[in-house]
Amino acid sequence: MDIMLINIRNLKRAFLIILVILPSISIAQMRSPDFIYVFDDTINSISSHRYDIVIGLMNDKVYLFHGTYFRKTWEYNANDVVNSVAISDRYVVVGSMDGYIHLLSYNGTLVWKTKLDSYVDRPDLIYILDNDILVGTRDGFLYLFGVNGIMKRKLKTDAYILKVRIIDNSMIAVSDKKIYSLDMEGGIINSAGFDSYIRSAHICDKYAVVGLGNNQLVTLDNNGNRLWSVNLSDQIGIVSCNENYIAAGSRDKILYLFDIEGNPVWAKNLSDSVVNIAMDESNVAAASREGVIYVFSLSGIEKLTYLVDRGVPELHFLHDALLIGSSSGKLYYFKLYGDLARLAFVGIVVFIVIMFGFVITIRSAG
Repeated sequence: MDIMLINIRNLKRAFLIILVILPSISIAQMRSPDFIYVFDDTINSISSHRYDIVIGLMNDKVYLFHGTYFRKTWEYNANDVVNSVAISDRYVVVGSMDGYIHLLSYNGTLVWKTKLDSYVDRPDLIYILDNDILVGTRDGFLYLFGVNGIMKRKLKTDAYILKVRIIDNSMIAVSDKKIYSLDMEGGIINSAGFDSYIRSAHICDKYAVVGLGNNQLVTLDNNGNRLWSVNLSDQIGIVSCNENYIAAGSRDKILYLFDIEGNPVWAKNLSDSVVNIAMDESNVAAASREGVIYVFSLSGIEKLTYLVDRGVPELHFLHDALLIGSSSGKLYYFKLYGDLARLAFVGIVVFIVIMFGFVITIRSAG
């Protein structure tokens, strides 16, 4: 009887070990970067195509990496601050502070560069699709170039440009006042204005979302027709979207998720104002002003919390990984395992701990 009591005590001890260790393992595996790559200056822009990643820096440099092993392929000097980069299956496009647009081949060779009347001042102002390159500038112009360097269109909008994209043989552009839908000849299909200025915007495949200065979150189809809107509790500093969900971050530290119909899914209180958001088909990543990075599943499960060193980070999903580019020049790489992979990992850990408990029990009994 005494031996049986000892065995029961040891089994209880083993399960207590499981209860203590298991939560820390299932969470801690997501807490540290898989690796950190250090650059010489602030990371301003990140773009990817398949497994290739292009990164633009404050110190005029552009780097191309192959993402599977994060191997540097080449670097290029743009001779001024690089504010925006874009990549396709054949080319890399670079927008620098001195007003030049650079087209590079996949091996890093300069194909051509051309001087604009203004300059590209932020990420997401260059978009390349097939043989077309769309560029938005600080002074409110849209430029459409062919990959041969010929300017096809030059169009003036009402204010500086926030986002551009080419979708279904049309050009979508968001200024700080309106969202424009234009055909590839430059004709305006539609333009939508708002009751307040646009603080943030994101363009998805089938719709666009904007956050207004009056705290209103608005979604529109890509012809500029309003789908739905909702008033949030404070100014909307950043928005993002995927095929089925919209995320918005507010000044009062709240990260919101809505479905495509405008129904609230969840809201999370973060450590500070939300300054950046990225989404893929399964996750929402957000950065607070103080540099804390959060990753949530679409169901609201917190997968990651991590503090970067300083600055407003760039966030970019690459397949099953999250890239975080900081103003200190550090690029953090987190592998984000899927739910099945995490369950398998946790299951293995549980099995090992249980076996360990049985071994303790048998030895104690002996």
